[in-house]
Amino acid sequence: MISEPLLIADSVAPLLAIQILAVVYFMSSRIESINHVEVYEKDGSELNSLRSKKPSIIIREHWNRKEFVVVNMGELSYTVLARDLIAAIENAQNAHSGL
Repeated sequence: MISEPLLIADSVAPLLAIQILAVVYFMSSRIESINHVEVYEKDGSELNSLRSKKPSIIIREHWNRKEFVVVNMGELSYTVLARDLIAAIENAQNAHSGL
């Protein structure tokens, strides 16, 4: 991808060429966010294995849309609205607030 802007650099001032290269490089870079959420219970039973042996749920960014996240559980992958997942977690935590 950087080889194309170098062709542009031959026909413009060096300072402008550096700015063009910086913008193209910034637009083509991608930041990944991979989050492992450790599983503490499976089917209501506590998992007593070492932390490295426990399964985890992986939550990562969607490749194209900020409002989505991808949730991986084992071999399964789900794309969900991030705000819906956040609301579901908050609602689940509030279920015990009256006790």
